[in-house]
Amino acid sequence: MLRRTLLFILLIPAILQSQNVFVDSLEKVLKHAKDSQRVVILSLLTAELSTQNPTKAEMYSAESYGLAKKLNIPSLIIKSAISRGTIMNIRADHAGALQVMLDALKVAEKYNDKSGIVSCLSAAGYCYHRMSDWKTSLQFFHKALVYKDYADKRTLGNLYNNIGNSLFYLKELDSARYYHEKALDIRTLNNDMRGISYSLNNIGLIHNDKKEYDQAIDFFIRSLVIKEKIGEKKGIASGNINIADVYRNQGKFEKAVKYAEKGIQYADEVGALDFLISGYDVAARSCEGLGNHKKASEYLHKLILLKDSLVNMNSAKKMAEMKAQYESEKQQEQIALKEELIQTQDHKISQQKLFIWIASLGVFTLLALVFFNYRNYRKKQELFNKLAQSNEVIERKNKDITDSIRYALRIQNAILPDQRVLGSQMPDHFIYYNPRDIVSGDFYWFHHFGPVTLLASADCTGHGVPGAFMSMICVQLLNQTVGDTNITSPEQALGVLDSGVKKALSQSGLDESSDGMDIALCAIHTDKMRLQYAGAFRPLYLVRNGEFYEYKANKFSIGGHVDRSKSFKGHEINLQKGDCIYMFTDGYADQFGGQEGKKFMMRNFKKLIKEIWSRPMQEQHRILHETFSNWKGTFDQVDDVLVLGVRI
Repeated sequence: MLRRTLLFILLIPAILQSQNVFVDSLEKVLKHAKDSQRVVILSLLTAELSTQNPTKAEMYSAESYGLAKKLNIPSLIIKSAISRGTIMNIRADHAGALQVMLDALKVAEKYNDKSGIVSCLSAAGYCYHRMSDWKTSLQFFHKALVYKDYADKRTLGNLYNNIGNSLFYLKELDSARYYHEKALDIRTLNNDMRGISYSLNNIGLIHNDKKEYDQAIDFFIRSLVIKEKIGEKKGIASGNINIADVYRNQGKFEKAVKYAEKGIQYADEVGALDFLISGYDVAARSCEGLGNHKKASEYLHKLILLKDSLVNMNSAKKMAEMKAQYESEKQQEQIALKEELIQTQDHKISQQKLFIWIASLGVFTLLALVFFNYRNYRKKQELFNKLAQSNEVIERKNKDITDSIRYALRIQNAILPDQRVLGSQMPDHFIYYNPRDIVSGDFYWFHHFGPVTLLASADCTGHGVPGAFMSMICVQLLNQTVGDTNITSPEQALGVLDSGVKKALSQSGLDESSDGMDIALCAIHTDKMRLQYAGAFRPLYLVRNGEFYEYKANKFSIGGHVDRSKSFKGHEINLQKGDCIYMFTDGYADQFGGQEGKKFMMRNFKKLIKEIWSRPMQEQHRILHETFSNWKGTFDQVDDVLVLGVRI
């Protein structure tokens, strides 16, 4: 029955040309649909009308959810519950939406429906988010991530988006941006214009919170253009209100009032009560900023009335639910009595009718199954042949691309210095080198002048193939800077290197590329037991007899564009036998992982160095690798990783 229902419904969108025609056609089909077909059609209507006509969508969602539970078909219960919960959240009934999602989750878990489990966990987490319980919402979202392989692209994009939203309200802005960018990538690949607009909007909220108002306006406007194009009225309301809030923060109160009033108009039109509250609040504050106290008072009065009405609405709704439950229980008792009477009547006639009906239905079903199975077999065979051809092309192209990148790795390895040469001068050392992709934007470098050994760890712009190109340019420039001029002063070498990178990349003005690199460079004079160090955004650590010392880098990169002249400053350090020196890039500390999906952070990296410095260098290498792998767990590696350690 369910298969026939889905085939029946899937034929409808192919003949429709617009959303209004789609809705009208669904409503016509609904009049003659059977129960299981009716559930699916009502869920589709709920989704189509959720932002355009929430009141009508709520009516359809209630009927769909009630009918699905009556039929007791798990897949329909889960589908209709998600539609029901979505519209209840739009209508600000978050507690009611949560109860619907938790009930649906029990059904999904009972039948081990992993796709349903990830959808229900994500939707329940969103309910907690709307109730401002962001820590609990994150717990549900991370449980949903366990089943991410069973989620479709739209569900996975929504899940990453929801994680980003909860982290935003917990003021973990860097982590929030990471998840919003993952959501944006998935939604872009899926051509999900509505999802793209909300991801852009959420990144704008992060910039607004950081007081980066110009960037916030840019993201909000890009989001609003898409929402207006697709007719997303609820999104148009939120977009205008968000832009108004930025202008209010900048003190541009006239613009703030203009956008707030437009957002209020759309929010009122679609019944988005949460956005109405936000719109009234921004408008009131902006009018106050203009000195228009009368208008500010009017908006404030509307805000108070709306909040009071929401409280009264919820109370009245609970009373109505209690009354409906009482009447339903009495009705069920009456139905049970009638059913007992019916069961005592003419049992033989009922059995005969049932047998005839089942036999007829069986013949019809058998014929229908034969027809549909044969047609599906033909279609699947054609699709299989096309997919096989496409897979061959894709596999061949992937192999060509991978072979090219692996050949690039051979070239990059040939350019990097041989570790055995460093071992001849500095036998007690390690290099932990872990590219994110096959090739890397991070690189290590060393050079010898008699008793002087120069060491560097560097992080070029980008990773993968673009980063590898930058690293090869920078290695060549380092070799030219030191090999051709015999410079041993790190700060002087960085100045020459900065000019070389700018020249190589044609960086002559502020409108040019900002590509470059961060680097820590030191010169170790083994005859004088002295170390010279200079860095561009990359510090140097030294551990001596358990005491930890950090030497700061200059606050600008090599290359790129800055609006002031650069003057690299360095440090001179007297060395003692047994001193341990560490240089590194930012990939280790920036890795997301752990139970809460947060960054490892520099404070934890420093703590790790303090714990392992006294161990043999190769053991330190092993501990760094195991700690990084355990922290990363199932998370994707976000950047190239390089840590270089030397014991004097």
